[in-house]
Amino acid sequence: MSSLFTNEQYWTVRITNAAITMLSLVGEIYMISSYYSSKPRQRTLPMKLVHVLVISNLVYSLCNALSYVDGGETFCFIEGFFQTSSYIFSLLWIQVILLLVYKQIMNFRSRIHGYFNALVLFATFLSCIPGIIVTIVYLMNGGMYFGVDSFSFCTIFPSDAYYILQALPTIVLTIMAWILAALIVYYIRQEVGVSEDGREYKAILRYPFVLFICQFPLFLDSLVSKLNDGKPLFFFVLLHIIAVRSAGWMNAIVYRRKSPSMKTERIESKTSECSIFDRKSILGQH
Repeated sequence: MSSLFTNEQYWTVRITNAAITMLSLVGEIYMISSYYSSKPRQRTLPMKLVHVLVISNLVYSLCNALSYVDGGETFCFIEGFFQTSSYIFSLLWIQVILLLVYKQIMNFRSRIHGYFNALVLFATFLSCIPGIIVTIVYLMNGGMYFGVDSFSFCTIFPSDAYYILQALPTIVLTIMAWILAALIVYYIRQEVGVSEDGREYKAILRYPFVLFICQFPLFLDSLVSKLNDGKPLFFFVLLHIIAVRSAGWMNAIVYRRKSPSMKTERIESKTSECSIFDRKSILGQH
């Protein structure tokens, strides 16, 4: 354990992480089981988009759970690779969701399903780049690696590599999500009269809002650490751990949906596509 933190602080983080991770796993499993409990024709585009996001969160939560298993250096390297990749994927997928939302609002008959799988693969490739870079550098000269930090989590080392490959992309992608959401709302209001008491705008902003809640403490933690000569403060570390690990259960609350039978009347039987704003197929359906 690092001398930066006391034994009490170490166990506070470990116990808090375990509790929130288990809660997130329950939320993610609930979301996935709800998705597969519906019939294929009832799975709208918003449901599919959120489903991919939930699977990414599930991988991240499983990696957090595995941090309590002492599997050695190789195990930590694999765990760190998948944890970093799933983390970046979730951030990237938020951008994809917002872009597809805008595209379908502008033309609700656009055939998004035709390249949906390609988008998943492309986002997966991009999200793996940090892990691939660490792996290549490690195999070449050992300058980067996935190792155990002060709280026994597997992460990128050295700290400069972590800031460049994970912390910086987090900040950039979070800011991009807010800018993209703001632009979408602006253009929709200018070009399309789809307002129904503003519900669709709230639906769009729901994604970056949840992202902000979960990721902003990480930004604060990184900033404070940098300003404090690379020494993190425990309060911000704990806040960061709580927020980032909460994505799973927050998804279950924010993106929960009603039972399939309550949707059936609103689903078009003549097409596999459903408008994002088909009145009662609003994003997240709650």
